[in-house]
Amino acid sequence: MKQNIVFISGIPRSGTSLLSLMIGAHPRYVSVGEVYGLIRPGSERFANPEGVQCSCGKTANDCTFWGEVVSRLRGSDEATAAGRYQIFLDGFKARFGDDKAPVDSSKAMPALAALTTLPHVQVKTFYVIKDVRAWTVSLREHQNQQFRKLPRYQRFTRNMSSRLFRRWYRENRENQAVIKRLGVPSAQLSYEELCLFPSQSLTKISAFLGDEFTAEVLSFNKAEHHGVLINRMRNSEEKMSGVFYDNRWLFSHKQWRVPMLLFPRIMDYNNRHVYGHVATPYKQPGADQITVQSERAAG
Repeated sequence: MKQNIVFISGIPRSGTSLLSLMIGAHPRYVSVGEVYGLIRPGSERFANPEGVQCSCGKTANDCTFWGEVVSRLRGSDEATAAGRYQIFLDGFKARFGDDKAPVDSSKAMPALAALTTLPHVQVKTFYVIKDVRAWTVSLREHQNQQFRKLPRYQRFTRNMSSRLFRRWYRENRENQAVIKRLGVPSAQLSYEELCLFPSQSLTKISAFLGDEFTAEVLSFNKAEHHGVLINRMRNSEEKMSGVFYDNRWLFSHKQWRVPMLLFPRIMDYNNRHVYGHVATPYKQPGADQITVQSERAAG
């Protein structure tokens, strides 16, 4: 029997951690965070697991789960991403048994590609996408902190909303194309759907994974999570108690009004992929695969 793993993909700051925690609150799943960032070959974080915080409150080195995984990896000379993922999965099985599956929010396409090469592993992936305007405002805020020591003109050019609109469009389409090429069972949810229509989202998640998800999973703090390298919301008791929509972008229209008018193709893509399936029930796996439109690049 194949070992199951749920892989959460999407570009950074799109809501992948939120979905990971929702699924991980189910008794049959455990949210383990961004696995690839810790275990990939050459990872600086793996070289210093004492500096990596697990959502259980301990460091990766001291965590009852991650400590064992780190120990197994250190005792191996495995140099491939796929091989290191297998060691991780063996450690997960030893800790949680056959009845539970990890929820990996690594996002990275190389991580998903590595998992698909493992013959005894069944991967199911969710793709999470966020409204381009909300994503732009969120990333600008994040990068303002990252780039605060750069000269002002560099901060301005790197954080231009028009530039971020094009980046959002390009990276989402590239990721969707990779998922389609890999042929893994996949479903797409938007951050807006997860937050504003949680009951409908749970119905879709249930249909895709084959397990019943109820409103109880919306209280993440009632479950055992072992997430590494995930969103800082794990440190907020309030945010871990339920689903909250970050609506700050609605009051920051100056950051997205002009590019919204300049790039109608991007806004059309945004409307279809973020809001186009909100009222649509999930179909059986195979009938609701991510589709990539043959669109020309945004101008």
